[in-house]
Amino acid sequence: MDCALYINEMVNGIGGHFKEVSFVVAVLFNHLALF
Repeated sequence: MDCALYINEMVNGIGGHFKEVSFVVAVLFNHLALF
């Protein structure tokens, strides 16, 4: 999916701050759960 590639590019741009990425992913899943 294009979204996955976009996320991968964001991760590479951030420089591998996996803690921040995992936090954002958790927030996104929480929003999806609300809907």
